[in-house]
Amino acid sequence: MGIRKKIPKSQELTYALSVKDAMCKNVVKVSPYLSIKKLREILKENAISGAPVVEKGRVIGVISIEDLIKCLVKGEITAKIKDKMTKEITVCHPEDPLIKAIQIFERTGYGRLPVVEKDNNKLVGILTKSDIVMCLFKKLRSLYETKEEKEDENHLPLYSELKGDFSFKMEKPVEKMDFKKAGSVSSAFKDAMEKFGLPKDVVRRVSISAYEAEMNMVIYSEGGTMTLQIDPHKAKIEANDNGPGIDDVKKALTPGYSTAPDWIRELGFGAGMGLPNIQNNSDKLKIRTKKGKFTRLSFEVNLK
Repeated sequence: MGIRKKIPKSQELTYALSVKDAMCKNVVKVSPYLSIKKLREILKENAISGAPVVEKGRVIGVISIEDLIKCLVKGEITAKIKDKMTKEITVCHPEDPLIKAIQIFERTGYGRLPVVEKDNNKLVGILTKSDIVMCLFKKLRSLYETKEEKEDENHLPLYSELKGDFSFKMEKPVEKMDFKKAGSVSSAFKDAMEKFGLPKDVVRRVSISAYEAEMNMVIYSEGGTMTLQIDPHKAKIEANDNGPGIDDVKKALTPGYSTAPDWIRELGFGAGMGLPNIQNNSDKLKIRTKKGKFTRLSFEVNLK
């Protein structure tokens, strides 16, 4: 009889924990009777790339930024969401094991899943990949804490409890012109920071900057990666893209300066406030760029 290979604790937890343990209960949702014009405002204000469509508390569809773009191209800005939404949707349920949600993410490539009650399809939350990661991280930490540390668990933010030279890192890809997923990276970073218990002002400043950096990459570059790093002293974002580079960094840091085409402006983006907003919300900003090659952007916000 062979030796049974020990299953990693993190893998065990994906079967033991349920979706309700990881999901976010605060969901930005829209009514099927809102106009596409109003949808554009909601997506912009909340820095998200889509939302569940809810009627009488039940999910009846999903509307995305890709649907918005199609309506703008066709001049259907006054159309109702109910006529443009996707009605066949993939959902998960609060009692589902996390492993089931993970398998759905792997199979579909979706960035988030509506969580609905199994019997009545009522929306109760939203689940992202970063929600799962943070849930597992916090559960693993609690399993190995001493009795004294457990007693203090609810009195200190997570980042304050971590000892030594701890560093958390999350890296996400950003695709060129992928408006369907635009905003998902900065949303994932925001979720991670909130679950680490970072100060609200830090979360706000980093989230604003991350969103601006992500949208710049979607609009102007050939795609790249964004990385969130958290240590006991700061939260740092690195945005590395392949693309045209920045012709004049000084001009790009000037409020209102933009090279975005008209159709991008019609979407509500490209207002020329990207880099200025990043600069205003960062304690430290570095820009390295080469025309026709790349842009390397890093910015950080101090925790203390």
